[in-house]
Amino acid sequence: MIGRYGTYFLLPLIFIFFTGCDLFGSAEKSSRIEIRSEKNQYQVDQEADFSVTNESDESLFVQFCGPYLISGIQRYDESWKSHDGTICPAIYEIGFESVAEPGETFRFSNSISEQGKYRGKLTYRIGLEGENQTGYSSTFTVKE
Repeated sequence: MIGRYGTYFLLPLIFIFFTGCDLFGSAEKSSRIEIRSEKNQYQVDQEADFSVTNESDESLFVQFCGPYLISGIQRYDESWKSHDGTICPAIYEIGFESVAEPGETFRFSNSISEQGKYRGKLTYRIGLEGENQTGYSSTFTVKE
């Protein structure tokens, strides 16, 4: 009896085993980062802190304007819209700099002056020659 139905039982287990082991590869694995807001709620004019973990197998590069990290904040009002961003004076060059090796985490912060629901935004590359990608943080609220 086990021999007769064993194949039906064994095939799903084999499939789960191999997909769990990522046998087919993951296109996202090499370009993954995780951006998290350090808190779920902040006060108006308080610095919103973010941590960015490089989950890829290459160095993480982010945009800088001279010595300043280029990041943005989006606010939710029926859809996500840019609320705040970095303005780069012409005296500085915009470029990408390495901030985290595989498995490492780096932090940045932005100040938010209005109540609402927000998320952080970051342009990055995996590897210096990688394509520009945009990552978003977990959402958070800002209250008085």
